[in-house]
Amino acid sequence: PDLVLNEGFAAYMEHFCVDALFPEYKIWEQFTTDGYSAAQRLDALRSSHPVIVPIKHAEEVDQVFDAISYCKGSTVVRMVEAILGPEKFQEGLQVYMQKHAYGNTETVDLWNCWSEVSGQNVAHLMDTWTTVTGYPYLKVVSEKWSDDKVEITLQQDRFLSDGSASSAEEAGALWSIPLLFASTGSDSAQAVIMDQKQQTFSIPVQPGTEGQLPWIKINAGQKALVRVSHSLEMITRMRSAIHEVAPVDRAALLLDAYALAKAGLAPLETVVEILRALQSEETSIVWGAIAGVLGGLHLLMEQLGTESEKGAAAFKEFVAFGKATVLKALAKVGWDSKEGESHTDKLLRASVMELLDSFAFDDAAVAKEAKRRFDAHWTEPAVLPSEYKSTVYRIVLLNGGLAEYEAVLAEYRNTEDNQVRKYPMFTLGAVADLSLKQRTLDWALKSGEVKTQDTFYPIGSVASNAVGAEMTWKYFQENFALIKSMYAKASPSLLAAMVVSSIGRFCTTARADEVQAFFTQNPLPTVERRISQSLENMRANAAMLSAMGKSKLAEAAYWVV
Repeated sequence: PDLVLNEGFAAYMEHFCVDALFPEYKIWEQFTTDGYSAAQRLDALRSSHPVIVPIKHAEEVDQVFDAISYCKGSTVVRMVEAILGPEKFQEGLQVYMQKHAYGNTETVDLWNCWSEVSGQNVAHLMDTWTTVTGYPYLKVVSEKWSDDKVEITLQQDRFLSDGSASSAEEAGALWSIPLLFASTGSDSAQAVIMDQKQQTFSIPVQPGTEGQLPWIKINAGQKALVRVSHSLEMITRMRSAIHEVAPVDRAALLLDAYALAKAGLAPLETVVEILRALQSEETSIVWGAIAGVLGGLHLLMEQLGTESEKGAAAFKEFVAFGKATVLKALAKVGWDSKEGESHTDKLLRASVMELLDSFAFDDAAVAKEAKRRFDAHWTEPAVLPSEYKSTVYRIVLLNGGLAEYEAVLAEYRNTEDNQVRKYPMFTLGAVADLSLKQRTLDWALKSGEVKTQDTFYPIGSVASNAVGAEMTWKYFQENFALIKSMYAKASPSLLAAMVVSSIGRFCTTARADEVQAFFTQNPLPTVERRISQSLENMRANAAMLSAMGKSKLAEAAYWVV
């Protein structure tokens, strides 16, 4: 299907229109840690697919309507705008609409209209982005700093989440990459194209303020779908002036460092040092990145903590590090909204609150305030805003028992409103009591109270920690025949969600081998791609876990602030 013209362009226009009508929402900033990041995560897998992909069998259709079609597709359109500039971009759209009114088109027709008005070969520039799986990462081959400029040589290679790109793959596709550079005192306004394996750029810089060194950020504004491996020198310079770097670029610096470290292409310690530099962060976009990275580290450090006494000690101190980071931010944003608060302020609070149940559910003040709001909200709904209602439920369930569990379950049973019901479904499995976790699994799958389309929500809530993940996978295997029959006539996307909810938390090679063997014996053809993607993620996490065990992150003292 020609998904660039449909899903990809529609997703782009969704953000374009919101930005035009509500610029205060900073929707393109949100896009970089939402849709853009989703495309990066999925397209870093071998089991991904091109934006434009041939469909050979009907059952393949649902499997390609994913983050590649929507998020990578919209990012490709956004890259065209970065190359052409907004005026030529819109002029080309006008020509396209006029020329093809009431007709059928293919992606190349849109490329040709943009080429016509701009004089650039857009079809050539975008070909690799739409017809080839994956995207590149840029590494700094050399850099030479002077008072007023820096000359850097960059190299592009295919990026894979486990860092396993072969020399043949690295020598394969070349992407035409539209690059913007931010630097001390100025940003580049027009993208330059990197279309060679190695390319040298001269970037003007101004002296840093208060004696700080000048800095540059590659891929400013995150317009191009790339990962950037900034040199240690570049990262050091940016860290020293971190709040001069734009919020979207601060977020990208952290997310790229994490992805590259996971792939074995950058030191794990760099991720933590950037986290330390961002501990006073107050913007929602950067906190979205912090939440994602701390969440990913928590998954792996928790597993590390089960493997040895040394790992357990490191996990304990890591949680203390995360707790200090989150509580520092909570003290600033508070539990209640303030007069004149912006939309992004609410997003900031939501990102901070998102981490409370992982890092601070047992903090006395947090637990007390969560329980107070939980008890009060049955008669005063306003005390528990929707942006952190699920977090409060999880904290209360983690600290509580049967009474709290029954209260949350009763909320589900006493309403037909799906918006209200989602909170119990998202959170019931967080309860600490193992018998209640088991009860949640049975309730989700066998009670008849939960719609088939919703079953994976409570299943996923049980699998949200290491103990629950083990229970859920065992339950999935024992009830595979029932699950398969339940979803036989449902959309494959629902079965895919059920599978991913049941296996998505695993991060060891042994578990990946076990899951692969199970689905080899019990194939699910309609969700084969999603299973492959989950297995690839498991193996990438396992590789990162192995590296983590040999790094400073496995030492308790490293996390002590």
